[in-house]
Amino acid sequence: MKDKTKKALKGLLESVKTHESETSYSAVEVDKEELRTLLRWAQNSAYVWFEGDRVKLTGVRIPYDFLEDGYSKGLQGTVYTDSEDDGTALVEWDDAPEDLRRVRMFHNEIKRTK
Repeated sequence: MKDKTKKALKGLLESVKTHESETSYSAVEVDKEELRTLLRWAQNSAYVWFEGDRVKLTGVRIPYDFLEDGYSKGLQGTVYTDSEDDGTALVEWDDAPEDLRRVRMFHNEIKRTK
């Protein structure tokens, strides 16, 4: 099921990017901002992240001090690899120490941002 969700979301995201300029001659009108919000919600709900997604920290179980401190400061990072089937993803944090820049995060520790 996770793989189907991941493929469906990736397909929708690509379609939105491809057809962003198409607004006329469409049988259905969709507010692109609402669609992006829906896709972001679906990704967060299904714990699916794609390489390049911007994420923020929502809590931490991992024993890294910079992450615990970063939670209150709104630490953000970029997903380095697509998420695994268990919802974990490798995230490269913006303000992390050099040797701890990329950390595997659990599904409930990150959330996709706008």
